[in-house]
Amino acid sequence: MDFDNPVVIAIALAAIVLTIGIALLRRNREQRVPASSLSVFQSSRGWKNLPIAYLQALTEKFPIPTDAVRFVTLAERTGLRKRVIETYGGVAEFEVPEVQGPSFLSGTIATALSSYGNTVAGEGQFADAREAFEAALRVYPGHFPTWMSMCLLEYCENNWRQAIGWADRVLDYRPDSNSKHPWERATADLLQDKERQKDIGSALGYGPTEAGFEEMFEQAKQIKRDCTDKIQGDARHR
Repeated sequence: MDFDNPVVIAIALAAIVLTIGIALLRRNREQRVPASSLSVFQSSRGWKNLPIAYLQALTEKFPIPTDAVRFVTLAERTGLRKRVIETYGGVAEFEVPEVQGPSFLSGTIATALSSYGNTVAGEGQFADAREAFEAALRVYPGHFPTWMSMCLLEYCENNWRQAIGWADRVLDYRPDSNSKHPWERATADLLQDKERQKDIGSALGYGPTEAGFEEMFEQAKQIKRDCTDKIQGDARHR
């Protein structure tokens, strides 16, 4: 090939540009970014069957499409879609006030993720547990059981100050019985009924303890004491 010929050079450059363009187009197709978080949920199995108001509420929690994709993927891996979303999609249209509304669904999702996180944390899979707990709190930041789960996780990973922070949140928790959020109202009622705590605490996802809130609070106090001692001990040895 005569590379001294301007025409030949132009043709060669055009061929290179065309090849690069095709490669980029193919990569973009393979790594296509969704147009919106709502479109992620509307195109995902199980999620798309939920009422639009529920999907819009989830979109507010995950406004960045790639975050929504990660959440949907997490839901698949943890079994959340099968155990909660597909079931809830059929129930959400019923005239049952106790299971209606995006707020109730947010608490249900957080509970399922917290329960999964507690299970894998017990198996030493702390990274997976953290991912589940953080997603649960993103969906429902006021999910009290997940606060305790985070407290335990930070304690297990020797993050003393972070564990104290979560322990303080647990110990300072005062749910409002008149809250607009159904899960907070239910928690407020449970705190007043110690017998029911033991019966349904674990079913609601209070994973760190299945014997009621009192033991959870005691556990938070103990963790705070232990972490405080460890921090003070570290300071003395410096």
